Amino acid sequence: MTGIVSSPEPLKVKDVVLNGAFDTYGRGRVSNILKVFDFANMDLEVDGRRLSRAGISNYTQTLDMQRASLTTTFGHAGKVSVKHGAGPASPAAYRHDRR
Repeated sequence: MTGIVSSPEPLKVKDVVLNGAFDTYGRGRVSNILKVFDFANMDLEVDGRRLSRAGISNYTQTLDMQRASLTTTFGHAGKVSVKHGAGPASPAAYRHDRR
């Protein structure tokens, strides 16, 4: 099972980890959670410009431990409202609504 470490950047995750697997030769030669390749980051462009942290508003993240999902919502420059989620409880994982 994979785990996702959230990020303050829009549409990004800090790390993707493999739960239950450990690397004994990481920092300090102690057991560390094993990081795996990053498959969850993405970029979104609005009117030909890539979204960045500087241009977003109303940024929120909601972690639902019962349903194992992380949902992020934000707006950008008064043009789009974005809601995306990760986890089995997020059937509409990535979507945006043009305002």
